Amino acid sequence: MPIDSCPRERAALAFARCRGLKRPRFEKAADAVGAMAGVASAAVAGDVSADEAAKLAKVISLYVNTLEAHDFEDRLVKLERADLTRAADVINGA
Repeated sequence: MPIDSCPRERAALAFARCRGLKRPRFEKAADAVGAMAGVASAAVAGDVSADEAAKLAKVISLYVNTLEAHDFEDRLVKLERADLTRAADVINGA
């Protein structure tokens, strides 16, 4: 059986070992600071292996990247709409 044929089972096993970790809510990128600290503390305490901690940290990092990309897109859309409004005002002589 190939190594990557059971990712769901491996993920379930890793998260089962991490049940003792507090699962923080992520609403903004800054929330990842506490989550990363929790992962590091769990690794230092031996509650999770270094490999599991690295995988959890990667998930947190990817989530933060997603939040940042979403925030960037929202800001870009607002700027583009403002530019269109200004252009329409110039065209209409306002």
